[in-house]
Amino acid sequence: MADRILRFRRRWRDGSTHPLLSVGQAEAISEDLLADERKARRKRQRRRIEPPQYGAKCLARFAPARRRAIVGAAVRNVNSRWATGLVVGVPLALYGVAMWLGESAMPEYFGIYMLLVLFLPAIVVHMGLVRREIERLAASEPAAEQRSL
Repeated sequence: MADRILRFRRRWRDGSTHPLLSVGQAEAISEDLLADERKARRKRQRRRIEPPQYGAKCLARFAPARRRAIVGAAVRNVNSRWATGLVVGVPLALYGVAMWLGESAMPEYFGIYMLLVLFLPAIVVHMGLVRREIERLAASEPAAEQRSL
């Protein structure tokens, strides 16, 4: 292991060189680095977060890996449609018009509340679109890839 660590050398005035790290020091450093890397890898594996299921009960019959693939495909399909542009664009347009028209009449904190009021329905509509797409994809899955839990 000590050979994997770059051991710098110090050059003396007479031209000779002397290693800055001994073999034992280089080995200790490499072992510490490898241990930290292993620990970080275990942490990453433990913290794996499942994507949200959007309340789609039809996903219960699929294996976890297939569930992730279906949810990912549904989110990509919905996000690539013009409906998402409307779901996000309409609240932004309404917010922009309201801020432009009532800029001096509204208090500063009103803009934040207005964003919440406008975007909460948009988020709910988007979740509904994703759930409907998940159900459509789950219905079109072949029976051979399904697994009962």
